[in-house]
Amino acid sequence: MNEFEVSRGYAAAGVPQVEIAGNDLFILRWGIENNIVDGEVQGVKFYGCTFKGIPAFGVLVDMMIRCQYSISDELAILRQRDSKPEEFAAYNEFAVACKREARELLGLVNPAPESEAEAAPAESDSEAENE
Repeated sequence: MNEFEVSRGYAAAGVPQVEIAGNDLFILRWGIENNIVDGEVQGVKFYGCTFKGIPAFGVLVDMMIRCQYSISDELAILRQRDSKPEEFAAYNEFAVACKREARELLGLVNPAPESEAEAAPAESDSEAENE
């Protein structure tokens, strides 16, 4: 069962990946792609979720992965990665894409400072990869 309130949305045209909804609410959208009906593009479809405040990297990645894989599915794939390498490769590729898109989304919400003087200490790449 999905522990996040993620919705599949549809829109007539492009939608922003990040929307500030007021009261410290952020709407994040990902997986934005053309909605094809009877061979014609009819708007876009996407996943979306509303957060109170900016979500942590790990929370966002987990939520994105859960849209396609349940925890049980993920554990089964990891357990059987040697006997089903193609399935593991597809899962791993999806997880890496989720991490990449999560970094992009969080960069839109909280852009990097323009000067080094404004920069806060960053977490190491190895810590970010482990999330």
